[in-house]
Amino acid sequence: MKERFLFNDTPPSEELINRYKRYTAGESAGGYFDVEEVEMLADHFLHQNTEDALRVIDMGLQQHPNHQDLMLGRIKILADRGNLNEAMHLLNLLINQECYEVQLVKIELLTKFNRIEEAKKIAFNILAQPQEEPELTYLDISDIFRDCEQFETSLFILEHREKTNALSVDMLFEKAYCLEQIGNYQDAILTYQAIIAVDSYIGEAWFNLGQVYYTLQEYKDALHAYTMCVTIKEDDTIAWIQKGHTHFFLKEIDNAYTCYMRCIKTYKDKWELYIFIAECFALKQDYENAILYYKESIRQNLDNHRAHIGLATCEIEMGNYPTATKLLNEAIKICPDAYEAWFYLGEIESRQQNIEQAITFYQKAHTLNDADVIVAMTLGNTYANKRDYEQAIPYYHKASEHADVLQRTEALMFLATCYFYINNHDMALYYIEKAMKEDAGSLSLFYALCPEGMEKLSETIEKTNNKTTN
Repeated sequence: MKERFLFNDTPPSEELINRYKRYTAGESAGGYFDVEEVEMLADHFLHQNTEDALRVIDMGLQQHPNHQDLMLGRIKILADRGNLNEAMHLLNLLINQECYEVQLVKIELLTKFNRIEEAKKIAFNILAQPQEEPELTYLDISDIFRDCEQFETSLFILEHREKTNALSVDMLFEKAYCLEQIGNYQDAILTYQAIIAVDSYIGEAWFNLGQVYYTLQEYKDALHAYTMCVTIKEDDTIAWIQKGHTHFFLKEIDNAYTCYMRCIKTYKDKWELYIFIAECFALKQDYENAILYYKESIRQNLDNHRAHIGLATCEIEMGNYPTATKLLNEAIKICPDAYEAWFYLGEIESRQQNIEQAITFYQKAHTLNDADVIVAMTLGNTYANKRDYEQAIPYYHKASEHADVLQRTEALMFLATCYFYINNHDMALYYIEKAMKEDAGSLSLFYALCPEGMEKLSETIEKTNNKTTN
């Protein structure tokens, strides 16, 4: 996202800043600042304190009364501070209401008032007129609607331009961003690929493309994109981190470790990087090294619940349940909503056959995050193992809502099993058929879970299987 400026991105000189500071401190008897100097000073102070930027503009208006650009700067600051009525009042006092900059500010103010249709009307009227710099006009207006999260409108404006003119790289980036925000990832991918087709050395396009693939869990494509990104810019730490994450999810643990270690000198939050490295060792069941890195992470950031939880999982795997319990309770003290900590407390109780206490912890974890598939499946399995199938069903349902294809077919077959055991064979068949539509090979799981079901429902299941495969 572009950095916001009231006027332009030209920085003031140190001499100008010092001259202004001497003037405001009363160290110089007089001081005159031309409009351009006022604008540079206002933008300089805007990124530190809006009150200071407002003082600069007010000083400028004393020296240049009613100057429209300075008035617009004042209006923008008031709007950003939430003084919308005052901002709109001042805007309506401006003489040249048809000025392009005035109309842009009016569109922005209307969006802040949530008067979106009025804002659109002005925007579309501007776009219907001949423009000296049409690309900048489309970008300016698209940006306003994007910033107020009216992504569909922003996208409509960009695509309207695209009907008659190929979009520039800047406009393609805007389009891709909006597509991502509305969840249209496939078109976002095509748009980033269009940018790369224009210039294959734009690292940002490769990185963003990688992020979309990563979101979609298409890790091999994500890995290619991140690899291209770090090839273009070898010192792109964030790209190396994302490349490491992608290797991790592909179970290429040594490669993930190499990526993380490459960032050891440049990554700002070392404590977080140590967690990533520890997770590599933990996945390789090298718990001693994992523990070293988790402890170093905690040493660098004591209020670090993630490292406490990671360290606890290592202690669990090593059978050190009291130590793990203490660490998890410390994590909960730091972050009471850390559902993973509650889940692993449940795991400790489950391993010690304290099933009712385990369920209590699992339910707490599920309450904090009902979208976590592992937590929901674990609760379902725990109830199913107790033959409490009716209690298991809602958790398998919840898991199937949030799972990927592999996990979803598993959850659906568990549902089929539960329904079979409560003698609701119609529902059992319904979920078997639903699972087989996604993965015809999933039937073997049902037979493994429910051999009685194979015996009683085999004829009907065979018909379903034939219907699915034909």
